[in-house]
Amino acid sequence: MGNGLESLKYDSDSLLRRLYSFSSRLSADGKSLNAFPFRQWERGNQKAMSTWQDILREAASGDLLLVEEYLRHVLPLELRSPVSRDSRGLSAYEGPVVKAVLNSFGGLTTKAEQELAESRVDDVVDYVTDQIIDKVKRTADIVTFCRLNPDLGIGGLAEHFTGWNNLKRSLEERVEWIKLNLGSMLYVGIRLPADSIAVQEVSALAIESTIGFEERALIKKWDVRKSWNAFKRQQELTDNFLCVQDTDADDDVSAESFDFGVISESRLQSFDPRLPEGQILLEMNELALAVTEILESVLDDLDRHKSGAGYVPIAWHNVWWHFTDKYSGMPLRLRLEDPPCETDHLLADHILQHYAAVAGINRLSVQRRRTQLTANGDKAIFVAVMDYMGR
Repeated sequence: MGNGLESLKYDSDSLLRRLYSFSSRLSADGKSLNAFPFRQWERGNQKAMSTWQDILREAASGDLLLVEEYLRHVLPLELRSPVSRDSRGLSAYEGPVVKAVLNSFGGLTTKAEQELAESRVDDVVDYVTDQIIDKVKRTADIVTFCRLNPDLGIGGLAEHFTGWNNLKRSLEERVEWIKLNLGSMLYVGIRLPADSIAVQEVSALAIESTIGFEERALIKKWDVRKSWNAFKRQQELTDNFLCVQDTDADDDVSAESFDFGVISESRLQSFDPRLPEGQILLEMNELALAVTEILESVLDDLDRHKSGAGYVPIAWHNVWWHFTDKYSGMPLRLRLEDPPCETDHLLADHILQHYAAVAGINRLSVQRRRTQLTANGDKAIFVAVMDYMGR
């Protein structure tokens, strides 16, 4: 054949995935994919495949570039992928992670927490996706570590492997983790480095697999509620002030976030019905002008405090769009730039490509800054509206 494909040691499905990965790189270079027949294969066979197992095979073979391709591009899109505006529901994504998150949110016990969760659904989908990819990456990293350190046994791997990240385990628990994972890999047919002492030791144990290394099976068992609680702690979120509560109790604590549709309706109902419509619209325009000035002031303060952090494009491409939709009862005059980026991943990519003055930006930093700008804006709007209604 002259291209080396006949020397591949993997089955036909793995070969097709290698070709698909190659096609993805061509697509990134702007070349046409119309001539590649495996696009049709990818659509028809995606659900039957295990990308996780393919990643482990490539790690065992030493093709670290392809492992990185899988982890950075192929696997994330299989877990959740963006959908067109016309097809969107609660999430800007579709895929198995989205389904798992929405199913879990449906079981939340309070209306306040459900509203909070739904307002952050895309961020939670990204958060769970990152956690799953970290778990898959850890298994690939231990395979690579075995290949690069064949003289280490199970105990040596447990002591010297540094890819545990947030997985807090004792040395004994690490030993058991290595036995279970390497043994399961052998059981499902992953060809681990035969010269590795650790692999030889695990092979002698004849462990029967309790891990199938199937990403879709992993998602079905994933504790989304635990991830949601961890996400709330990380973002310092609370549902205490999420919405105006339906209660007759006299409470001196006002909601710090609200649906402006409700406030605008109650405000309009308080007007004398004999007032001209133009006067009502004039007052709403005055409120919108005040809120616009306050939001721009919030943005200026953050940008001045940390110049070059990306607050301005985050506002133009995401947060201002969010406020314009959320407070549609007011004609806000905020600067909106296309494209509106509805996920942190898309927003980070757009800023990297089009705002050279913003340095060190990534999805996590975008998430933190977008959350901060949104929270500060919500509080400022609340104060402005309450001041306006108290006139």
